[in-house]
Amino acid sequence: MDQTLKNVLLNIGLTEQEIEIYTIALEHGEMSIGKFATKTNISRPNLYKIMERLESKNIGSFSHKNKYKRRFSVKSPSVIAELLHKQVAKNTSLEKDFKKMMPELMMLFKQGSSPTRIRTLFGRKEFLETFDIILNEGVKEIYFCGSFQDFVKFTSWEKQQEFAIKRKKKKIKAFGLIFADKDAKQIKDSEKQQLREVCYLDKKYLFATSFQVFGNKVIIWQPKTPMAILIEDENIAKMMLQIFKNLWDTQLQ
Repeated sequence: MDQTLKNVLLNIGLTEQEIEIYTIALEHGEMSIGKFATKTNISRPNLYKIMERLESKNIGSFSHKNKYKRRFSVKSPSVIAELLHKQVAKNTSLEKDFKKMMPELMMLFKQGSSPTRIRTLFGRKEFLETFDIILNEGVKEIYFCGSFQDFVKFTSWEKQQEFAIKRKKKKIKAFGLIFADKDAKQIKDSEKQQLREVCYLDKKYLFATSFQVFGNKVIIWQPKTPMAILIEDENIAKMMLQIFKNLWDTQLQ
């Protein structure tokens, strides 16, 4: 195991045994308790206790099956990045090293047959928290489709510009399918400087909501309520990305 990863996990409060289970689950995805037992020297009763602690820390979870046939998996490395970020004042250099590892960790992370994770966020504060989730995911490209004007009206132009600066610093390229309006024109005019490609949607499709695809996640934005739905599922993300690309190609024709 990479020493940086171990230091990060120790720093956010994991024990040596919790780290061992986390790293096994990170690479192998959801497994039965028996399979974990064959890969460690930890007894089954203790494995349950370790996994329950990881679950209480919001790092892992059991599948909702028969108590004696439960399976265990851990959450995306982006959750670790969020926990570490809360201690950034104390661990600036460690957070920096961990962020460099994110692309490699996300490639290693196996969602496997673990259940789809869905999180509903309400209000502006939780809405804006998704910006950090996107930036910490370790992806190289993000895809936004919908009403940029309604999105910016709720989040604010300042927050959008702040996000664009951080995104560019991380070399994350953005693709936007948006309706033509004053805000959209400003975004398109600066696309080269802000590592972005913009394509206008036909106004016959006009709607106020939007969605964003990044890695194995999809965020559906509903700024009128306001509410956002964060979905972590590789297959759903692939489907939404294909919808985006097909629509992109249609608008270019």
